[in-house]
Amino acid sequence: MKNTKRNNKIFLGTLIALPIVSIPFLTFSCGCNGGEKTNRFCINYLHNFDKTTRTLDLSKTNITHIPDGSFAKSFLETSVKEAKLANYNDLFVNGEVNIRKIIFPESIEYIGRAAFEALQIEELDFTNCKNLSLIDSNAFWKNKIKTLVLPNTTKELKLNRQAFALNLIDNLTLGTNIRSLENGIFEANKLTNLELSENITSASLDSFVQEGNITLIVKNADLKSYLQKQLASDEYKKFVSKITIN
Repeated sequence: MKNTKRNNKIFLGTLIALPIVSIPFLTFSCGCNGGEKTNRFCINYLHNFDKTTRTLDLSKTNITHIPDGSFAKSFLETSVKEAKLANYNDLFVNGEVNIRKIIFPESIEYIGRAAFEALQIEELDFTNCKNLSLIDSNAFWKNKIKTLVLPNTTKELKLNRQAFALNLIDNLTLGTNIRSLENGIFEANKLTNLELSENITSASLDSFVQEGNITLIVKNADLKSYLQKQLASDEYKKFVSKITIN
């Protein structure tokens, strides 16, 4: 079993004071290269925004890769204004991005770092995304997602650091081809129960530290043993009352 390397630094020092509204460690700048190219990318697709349903529907596109930071709030604020889009007032309401739902296309394979960070997204539709292989770091950091259903993909779906951190997730369905959950992927949400299937062989507790208490139902015996030992370690003992492993 490929468990989390013990020499990984888990960065939990800034998470001690949960519940969290803002976590200094999570303050993130995507550091995206090629900003002009990224701006052009988002402008090409913002005409798909429906102001009535507040949905950005990409399902009829052939996008395979969404670049780093391409729809992040900081990029949209500058890109939309500079492009003088006709639907600017539809996209921004009271200073906030008005996108609440995103429908992804069947063709999508990669969602870049901070691609949709710090918006007001409540729903993601991955229904047809069988080719998705990587959701990169902070891709959906600090949104308002409540229910998340990750797709059953044809190959392993990897989730990088804090991909869904700082949302409102209280209902999570993991795809059948997810093998690893590490590096704070779901931290600072509202999960109270989560089942980790036999297929998940690598995980770290920092991915599951929530605003409240959480019970993890771990089906893989080796992973269960590893997480129990991790919880008993000096680094995690402060969370013994918040995390139950069954």
